[in-house]
Amino acid sequence: AVGQSLAVTPQGELYPCGQTMYDPFFSLGTLDAPRPAAGKPLTAIRLSSADCGACAIASRCPGDCPSRGHYSPAVRPLACELYRALAGSAAG
Repeated sequence: AVGQSLAVTPQGELYPCGQTMYDPFFSLGTLDAPRPAAGKPLTAIRLSSADCGACAIASRCPGDCPSRGHYSPAVRPLACELYRALAGSAAG
């Protein structure tokens, strides 16, 4: 979950999650010199309401993993279809 995880490499480097490890774009410093505001926050990658348009489940959708959206943007439409299908089956 965005803002609720922290990955630490064996060398003591800090990243927002395991999928962003070793990507300098997301570096948050080291254990000895943390820089929490240095890397681009994953929250900036989350879908905006404009991306969701008139989606029927926008208010209930958890959204997809922001790092997955950053590294594999082609997967985003598939994630949307999955969440729509899950919402449809949960509705009965």
